[in-house]
Amino acid sequence: LTFAIWVCMRAPRFAHLPSYRVRYYFLLDGYRPECWWWGVVLLVRGLCLNLLMACIESLQLMCVCITILFVTFTCLKFKFRPWPKRSMNAADTMCTVSMCILLPAMALRVPARGESSIRTIDQEIGVVELVALLLPFVVTFVCLLIPLFEFSKASQTARANMKLTTRLSILMMLLSRRDAPDLFGFVAGLDDEDQRAIERALHVITSCWLKMQPGSRLWHQRIIPEGETMVVASELALAQKLEHDALLEGKSDWLVWHQRAFVQYTRDSLIEGFKKRFGSIVQPSEHQSRRRELARRAKESAQSLNLDQMVACYTQRDQVSLKDLFFALDRAGHASISKEEFVSNCCQLAQFLREDEAKELF
Repeated sequence: LTFAIWVCMRAPRFAHLPSYRVRYYFLLDGYRPECWWWGVVLLVRGLCLNLLMACIESLQLMCVCITILFVTFTCLKFKFRPWPKRSMNAADTMCTVSMCILLPAMALRVPARGESSIRTIDQEIGVVELVALLLPFVVTFVCLLIPLFEFSKASQTARANMKLTTRLSILMMLLSRRDAPDLFGFVAGLDDEDQRAIERALHVITSCWLKMQPGSRLWHQRIIPEGETMVVASELALAQKLEHDALLEGKSDWLVWHQRAFVQYTRDSLIEGFKKRFGSIVQPSEHQSRRRELARRAKESAQSLNLDQMVACYTQRDQVSLKDLFFALDRAGHASISKEEFVSNCCQLAQFLREDEAKELF
């Protein structure tokens, strides 16, 4: 246990070294970066559990103490959520809650001093025990189905993440145009939970994006394997990073707005070119397999799809979506678009798009 504590205390400083990760990541891996020390908590729980079972003779007192231990551990899991996926936290928490229910029920069954047989309990308590015993299996099974559900909603998740990224970009530009007193007044007017949320968001950005430690204190640090070295995100370090991006790399707010405007302009040009070439006909999802089959036959005969064959795979619709544009650019029907195919087909659909602009867009 002492060795595990020593490893965890050194982890934020040396986690970027491959040799350190090879030797000690069996203790650190699998948890969220800010909860790298959770393995020590599990070891402490196991030690306390064994000490309670070895030192307490009364079975009823033992059940009560173990219940208190599991309740404390459950509160810690609710507070820190150590696992990277919500389904993992839900399954682990339900197992602990089940133990918190079963242990008091076991204490009720323990025979009193002088009794030789196990006590009988009410039928309702037996039903509660059965539910507590089966509930972890049911929750774990449901959690195993969550990745399949997320995979089926991958496109919706990608769109939601794109919208979130756009809002974040605009909000950061708006915040950069506010002076320090305005921002101080805004933060000071928030309640404790909102201030904690902003602080945690800053920790995520500095550690996951800038690869810097959020603070100099151990409880503010994280595991950052991708970092080249340990750098604390102080005001000086952040100012140097800003100077590097603004002066050396030439990044500016105007350049960011220009890139966003260029992407929007290209999208509108592709939609307009698509309508001029095919009218308002777009490919529905039920005709995708037919499109791929025509592409496969054309590839076997060393030919490309002609306009009549492409139009045969489309139907009338009012609007053209990005999904429709993808299938229009994917003439080979491989469900993927290479850089050469993207540049060539974009230049054909968008009338004023140059080849170098299409390469930059890709």
